[in-house]
Amino acid sequence: MTDENKNIENKQEENQNREECNKKWWEKLLGLKPTYRLLFICFLLLVFSIVTIVIFNKKNNANVKDTKYKFTKIGKTKSVYNGLSNGIFDIGDNKYIIFGVKNKEKNEGKYTTIPFIDKLVHIEIFDYTTKKIKEVTSPILYQVVDCVQLKNGNIFFIGKTEDFKNYFAIFDINTFEIKELGLEKNLIDSTENSLYQLANGDVLIYIGRSNKAPYWSDSLYLLDSNNLNFKKVAELKIKRVSYSVIQLNDTDILVVGGAIPSKYYYKEKLLDIELCNIKTTKCKILNAKLSQKKLYPYLFKDKNGNILIFPSIIDEDKTIDLYDVKSDTLKTVGYIDRYYDYGNEEIEKRIDNYDKITGIMGANFVQLNDGNILITGGYSGISIVITRSDAYIYDISKNKLMKIDDMGYRRLNHLTKVLNDGNVLFLGFAQKYIQIFTTK
Repeated sequence: MTDENKNIENKQEENQNREECNKKWWEKLLGLKPTYRLLFICFLLLVFSIVTIVIFNKKNNANVKDTKYKFTKIGKTKSVYNGLSNGIFDIGDNKYIIFGVKNKEKNEGKYTTIPFIDKLVHIEIFDYTTKKIKEVTSPILYQVVDCVQLKNGNIFFIGKTEDFKNYFAIFDINTFEIKELGLEKNLIDSTENSLYQLANGDVLIYIGRSNKAPYWSDSLYLLDSNNLNFKKVAELKIKRVSYSVIQLNDTDILVVGGAIPSKYYYKEKLLDIELCNIKTTKCKILNAKLSQKKLYPYLFKDKNGNILIFPSIIDEDKTIDLYDVKSDTLKTVGYIDRYYDYGNEEIEKRIDNYDKITGIMGANFVQLNDGNILITGGYSGISIVITRSDAYIYDISKNKLMKIDDMGYRRLNHLTKVLNDGNVLFLGFAQKYIQIFTTK
């Protein structure tokens, strides 16, 4: 073979190889044996599935929910509950008394969604064994402002009469009789009062504000649960209203947040924290300051006895602070803005502008037996109020907020009670369905 023929043959082979390389992938695939062709298609489908799953998970990472918890509907009631009373108490035999229940009121033949606060209320019993609620009294009370259960099982409560006058009383859970207690003048004239039960069963009374000038009280009062006597146990350094308290030990009470009072609610919100000794009646202002001003902040203890300070009801308040009791220092450990992780762009894009600037008003905070905080409901919106049904767990060991299964029903200022088995009973507000919150 001549050199010229060899060159021609080499060029033909080279062109053939080039044509083979330039074939489209599907042309090569069609040229494979059926078995190899099927395996190749399966491989492509597998790769496509993996890529799709990765993209989907990344896109929806902000909405991944913790499915450890769930809400179960167990029945319904005819009543609408006054969530501000927090009145669910254990009376033994797996039964719980619901204190401060409000009937729906008819208006032009229709039931109103939210009852008027000056109407009579009655008592109901929740039987956890049968999961049933029954009314056991005729209406016997007026507005219930706040209430706690004493060591003997009876209920101490703040109430208001039809003409909005204060009264403090004891409700006997056996006879359903009410015994009114005598009050000091400061307590008679006060409003927005709150109760806090100490570890020994005594009850701390702190005043929201006064109906008369100077519109405040700088005193903390104590109800002795044995002899039912009142006494002043502390005098605050800063005259304040709309604050919260929590017990640190046998004698020390932490006073957090609030505002300097005025005739028209308040002058200036506070960053100051006070420590009051109810034995010596002395208070002092601590070095630690809140990261943001808070009205009625939610306070909880962690496993080390330090205090978690959650946002309150004002829209600009988003920080979660941790007060270290031993070092008297405070640091911000998290954020909560309408219960979702602060700065989460994926969620921010789906939240209406009204939601973004509204606080956590009407939400329910309850500490579970494992120490974590369950946060549910509340409302959003400025011009349009939206009652919410979302639910979250704040893990106090990780300082992390987790979205969990939705309640399924919108709730506002609703009642909760951690039951003896650790589950949580959910009732009202303006919602007839009863739910149990459980850990799976």
